[in-house]
Amino acid sequence: MKKRTTIILILTIIISMFSVTLDVMGDSQVPQVRAKAAAVYCPSTNEILMEKGAGRRYNLASITKLMTCYIALENLSMDQVVEISPEAENVMRHIPVVRGGQKVSVRDLVHEALLISANDSAKALALAVSGTEENFAKLMNAQAKEWGLDRTRFKNSTGLSSMGGNLSSAMDVARMASIILEKNKDIREVVGTRTYETEATDDRETMFLKNTNLLLRGGSVNTPLGKYRVKSYDGVFGGKTGNTETNMTTLVVGLNVNGIDCYGVILASTEDSRYKDMIKLLDFAKENVSSYKVFKKGAAFGAGSLKYGAKNKVVGIATNPGYINLPEGASASLITTKAIYEKGLKAPIKKGQVVGKVEVYLADELIRTVDLVSDEDINRGWFLSAIGISNLQTVLIFLVIFLIIGLMIFIKILKIKAKKRKMEIKRERLRKLAQKQLEIEEDRRQREWPYR
Repeated sequence: MKKRTTIILILTIIISMFSVTLDVMGDSQVPQVRAKAAAVYCPSTNEILMEKGAGRRYNLASITKLMTCYIALENLSMDQVVEISPEAENVMRHIPVVRGGQKVSVRDLVHEALLISANDSAKALALAVSGTEENFAKLMNAQAKEWGLDRTRFKNSTGLSSMGGNLSSAMDVARMASIILEKNKDIREVVGTRTYETEATDDRETMFLKNTNLLLRGGSVNTPLGKYRVKSYDGVFGGKTGNTETNMTTLVVGLNVNGIDCYGVILASTEDSRYKDMIKLLDFAKENVSSYKVFKKGAAFGAGSLKYGAKNKVVGIATNPGYINLPEGASASLITTKAIYEKGLKAPIKKGQVVGKVEVYLADELIRTVDLVSDEDINRGWFLSAIGISNLQTVLIFLVIFLIIGLMIFIKILKIKAKKRKMEIKRERLRKLAQKQLEIEEDRRQREWPYR
């Protein structure tokens, strides 16, 4: 009995160790990667195509700067100029990028933080928003909590372990990156920029920046095992690299597969294997995502009710194409859509304003949601718009009322004219009878009848 128990325990340990190596199995095509944690995620369909090290938290390193720039741009505009706090220099720097007292645009700081992972630029943004790293980290953690990133914890704006270290899981990183790049178009544009030149000022020379994400622009990697070339990967639209002080590497990359955005994440990897692992993940995503376009960008979906508007209906159009991952062998006839407009919509409505959403279902399962926005400006309407009657309908209503009133007046006039005519005819008849009577009497007198 003890021997059998021992054997079962050994087998359990072996299985557990194997599951640590790779959490998503059952498909021979699932990529084998050296990184301790990895994930492939499609936010549009909410599918986890692959995951390794599920739920385990590792150092984010400079991937942190995605959240740093997101929080910064929630409080600052890209064209705003901030004065660099001297405290921003008190951070580990490969090269000094900013100095205390300089006045630098937020646009330049964001590019420096995301393209070349400038720690001082990231810290400068944090200090410009919150005054201290601690206060800024509270904003980062509050945002992570709001997005449901339960395995994520921030202690600083740079990702440096020496400053406390930021931790997250591969899936949390994938979700965080997808949300940030979906919500903030400026950040999506920046992480997709291959090169950038900062603005020259009186106290700052221009800098030429190259994106450290080699899958975007291509380049060479120097590793302890030698140098190798990384080619740009077709479909990659952005991402963020990271390196820890202990020479561990991280990487998140966004890939568009026939209209569907997917995200690959590598945590706790090495410089030698980081890009090799990521290419495996991206190849896997391309092989396993079968996109189907349910509707095109700008497609209209009925109309929603509107009060107080010059129109009483607002037409919503899709902000993005309705791509879904249609499993092999599945029929497109299983796909349905449902447009849901916001309740209580009131004018004025601006063109591009979100007015509802369209839900895409596959066999009655909700797969993705796309925002619907107004296709035009709709101004406030006239007084009847309060009860949902548009200006055009108001015009038509009053036109009909005027026509009815006009018709009634016309009929009344006709009746009056007819009565008047009848009276004239009657008076004419009486006049003629009186005239005739007078003529008879006159004729009698003239003839002097003897019969009296």
